[in-house]
Amino acid sequence: MNRKLIIFFLLSAIALLFACRNQTARTSHLFRKIMYNDTTNFRGIYLGANIDYAYQREQPFQPDHKDKLGLSYTFVLDSTTIMMVDYYSDNLKTELPSNRIASIVANIILDDEVQAAKLYGELRSYLNEQCGVSNGIYGDLSWETSNKYTPSIEVRLGLDDNKKEITLNYIDIQPSQDSTLNGVAIDSFYQVVP
Repeated sequence: MNRKLIIFFLLSAIALLFACRNQTARTSHLFRKIMYNDTTNFRGIYLGANIDYAYQREQPFQPDHKDKLGLSYTFVLDSTTIMMVDYYSDNLKTELPSNRIASIVANIILDDEVQAAKLYGELRSYLNEQCGVSNGIYGDLSWETSNKYTPSIEVRLGLDDNKKEITLNYIDIQPSQDSTLNGVAIDSFYQVVP
């Protein structure tokens, strides 16, 4: 009896170890290409970070458009999926020059409804883990959260009527602010390393 119990515990421990080593196996390859870092808001970038950090983080890709309002990228993720990402600076909300990211918008266009539904479900699960319980209905969900740089963030996850386009939007919903957060210059966060 003891021998069977020991074997059971050993096999359970091995299975648990194997499951922990394959954490990324629980999300699809497409999800990982979109997010590729689940410790920040989006793609290794926090809302509130310096927009130059987003430019550096997206290297070697070059933006389709870059100006004082932000950065725009188009990524071909695979033969059936395109993602357009916009990083908008605080210049949209304030009349003061700012390099602080105030909004991140990702539009993901897929050819297949089933693949879109699966990806939407992965994004919803990920956001529920990161931000808590969502508000809204399937196809139009929202969360309120924060990070260490932006105390008030709204995250929106949408699915268009054709069920093939997903929109993921991180929005700084705090009132218009000056260029400091807790007395520290916002643009000093995430300075670009030469």
